[in-house]
Amino acid sequence: MLPGAAQPGIPQTMTPILTFLLQTVVVVCVARATGSLFRRLGQPRVVGADGRGADAGALASGRVAPQAADFLFARTSLDALNTFSQFGLVLFMFLVGIQLDLGHLRANGRLVLMTSYASMLLPFGLVWRSPSASADSSASPATRVCLSCCSSASA
Repeated sequence: MLPGAAQPGIPQTMTPILTFLLQTVVVVCVARATGSLFRRLGQPRVVGADGRGADAGALASGRVAPQAADFLFARTSLDALNTFSQFGLVLFMFLVGIQLDLGHLRANGRLVLMTSYASMLLPFGLVWRSPSASADSSASPATRVCLSCCSSASA
């Protein structure tokens, strides 16, 4: 019998590189398709890709189609996918930095500052003043500051 050939009674599994490539193809194809759909709706492609990323997370965690998740996103295969995605994020941020037009930022400095302040202070204030945080007597000021900072950073 040839090496790697199917043998009766022994379940066949994919090699790690084939699993990684299949995961990458699925993620990229779904993100591109959803991005194109959102582009037709007048939204940026990244909005569709981000929304679909949440759906892919549900698939990978097994909440949706558990058999497909077990096959394609096995726990043992996620380290390589996570490493590759982190590398992609670093590369993306590098490209954003290269293409950053500082002249455009300077020309719109006031708008940029107001937007950045609002995107930090609004979530901070909403969490700080939320009824659940202020009505809960067990929430210390340090806890409220921590929750407020976390919401500001993630917004």
